[in-house]
Amino acid sequence: MKTKWTILTLLAAGCTGGKYLSDFETEPTKSDATLFPPEQLTAGNDSSFAPDLSPNGAFVVYTSDRKGNKDIWEKPTRGGFGRQVTLHAADDFSAVISPDGDKIAFVSRREDAAGDVHVIDLGFTFKGLIGKTEGKLSAVSSKETEDSNPSWYPDSKKL
Repeated sequence: MKTKWTILTLLAAGCTGGKYLSDFETEPTKSDATLFPPEQLTAGNDSSFAPDLSPNGAFVVYTSDRKGNKDIWEKPTRGGFGRQVTLHAADDFSAVISPDGDKIAFVSRREDAAGDVHVIDLGFTFKGLIGKTEGKLSAVSSKETEDSNPSWYPDSKKL
């Protein structure tokens, strides 16, 4: 039971800046943990949402409607410009990075209005930086079902 209250206390401290800590019956504990304040990574009038942080923390993938429809973008966490990963007239969203950091799984409505899961290789390529083409893309689900919120197995080989 003590562990449960400790976790709740840490969550309250992290989410509220410690404002409501007195609401919990806790014992004083010594902690070396440092909470970092959130940093804004995107700006503008577009909607950017559903971020997923890379395993090494170097970049984040997210969904944005910056170019008119929902597409997947990636951006370094240390700042800089975002790069459009998917480029299609249909909506692409719910991106998740594989645990090894090599691929992104996402939901796309390009072949099915209900949405199918696709996988694309991740990484900056010369062709991707200057061209209007996507990287190697493969559909991994069928059109018979509505697919949403993909997640990877820890070995990065299956969804």
